[in-house]
Amino acid sequence: MSKTKQASYVAVIEQDSAGPYTAYFPDFDGCITQGRTLEEVRRAAASALKLYIKHVINPTEESSLPQPNFMADAEELDGNSHCRITLNLDDII
Repeated sequence: MSKTKQASYVAVIEQDSAGPYTAYFPDFDGCITQGRTLEEVRRAAASALKLYIKHVINPTEESSLPQPNFMADAEELDGNSHCRITLNLDDII
């Protein structure tokens, strides 16, 4: 049985005054989404990242994915402004 391949990237989550939450990935230029709540934007961010990698980057192997560069220690930061999104690469590659 082979080990599941995963990759984790940081999403930065912001909210304009009384507006929706916006999430973007500094490691992926143009990968951005929104949600009305933190929970919704986190789910949308995971979906957006998966679609971005699959259709924009279109990797043929794990090594063609960008290495996570933005805030490697994001798990130590406030969960309301950053979150780590982990994807199962077997679903993408």
